[in-house]
Formats: sequence, structure tokens, C-alpha cells
Amino acid sequence: MRNINQYERDYLDNPFEAELIEYRHKKTVETLELLEPASILEVGCGLVPLYDYFKDFQSLVIFEPSFKFSEAASNRSVKGVTVVNDELKADYAADFDEKFDLIVISSLLHELENPSALLECARGFLAEGGTIHINVPNAHSMHRMLAYKMGLINRLEERSDRQVRFQQHHTFSVETLGELVSSAGFEILSSETFFIKPFTHAQMQALLDSGLLTEAMLDGLYLLAEDMPGMGAEIVMNVRIPT
Repeated sequence: MRNINQYERDYLDNPFEAELIEYRHKKTVETLELLEPASILEVGCGLVPLYDYFKDFQSLVIFEPSFKFSEAASNRSVKGVTVVNDELKADYAADFDEKFDLIVISSLLHELENPSALLECARGFLAEGGTIHINVPNAHSMHRMLAYKMGLINRLEERSDRQVRFQQHHTFSVETLGELVSSAGFEILSSETFFIKPFTHAQMQALLDSGLLTEAMLDGLYLLAEDMPGMGAEIVMNVRIPT
């Protein structure tokens, strides 16, 4: 079971994550603009809820187990937004009049001991023909491949010290994430990796702080993933229940 209080503290002390979050949200917006969902369910919002970077929805329900993060999301009183300070549970499905066109599960599945349980639960909230948008770190990221070649890790799927600190139980590749969603009864609509990250979070932050790494370079690293398929720092996958 995750220690939410410790997670809050670590979340706020995570070098380079703020920059990566921006590109993570940029990738999510690409899906949102393509699918144009009227109703959205966001599972875990952290300190940057979906409404901060996407406004074109009729209803948005956020489930956030951290009191600090859910309180921050609630305090901004955005039209059409409901915030629930809890984990997503099947019992809540009856509390909503409609099911959701899109469910966003961003940067979460790898943190759970049983990610299949969350996917199974999410099925009960998904409208017919709806989509689940998933994002997780990539075990085959360039920086992990470099660590492997340097002999710092024994295999690409090995959990790093950072992953242990942040209570992350799984390290997914595109293949293993695909196996997970397939075993949960979903079909994959699209899958890709994004943002080429050559070094660890701490090293990337040090380069940014020194001025050697610029915002223009960060934008370039995001686009570079188009030419280096499978090597991006994170995986994004859109799935649905087969019809």
C-alpha cells in the first residue's frame, strides 16, 4: 500500500519532473484534441489537474487520494469539475449519472502493486466506445539503455533507487504495458514513446540549472522521439474495450 503522506513530500522534491510534466500534458492534449471528449475522468491529478491545460469539456471528475493535492484542485472552483479525495473505487460508479468518454490514467500504473485492478475498476466508469489514456515511464528509455551499457543496471526492467524511493512497483516497456492492458480486456488504439531523456532526472536538472540545457533543447528532445521510436522517456497508450 502506498504511503500517501510520503508520496506528497517526494512529489514536491523531484528534480526535472516539473519539466517532464509539461511534455506529458502536451502529449495528453494531443489525445484530448483528437477525441474531443465531453466527459473526462482523471485518476490522480497531483498539483497540475487536467483543467490547468485543457478547458474544452462539459464535465471533469478528478479522483485524487492525496488530501493536499485534492484540496488544491478543489480550491480553484472550475465550472464542471468535481474532485473526490479518494482512490478510484468501483463503489463510486453509481454516484455519477453518466459514464466517461475519456479516462486519463497518467503516471500512475507503475506506482501500483496491482495495476490490473485499477484497469478493471476503470472499465466500470468508461462509456461505450470510450478511451483510456495511459502514461507510464519507459523501461527502454535512452537514459536506462545508457545505464545498462555502463553496467549500472543488470537489466532494463530493473527498479532504480529513484523508483524505490517514489514507491514505484513496476517498470514497463511498450511490450509489457501492452500485455497488461490486453490481459485486462482492452485493445490498443495507439502507442508511442516521447521525450528523449539521455540522463537521469537529477542529471537533467543539473544541466538545466547550469544553463547548458535550454528550453529550445527540451522542445527538440520532445520532437526527437519521432526519429528514435521506442526510446522516449515515457510511454503513452490509448486503449478501449473491443466492440
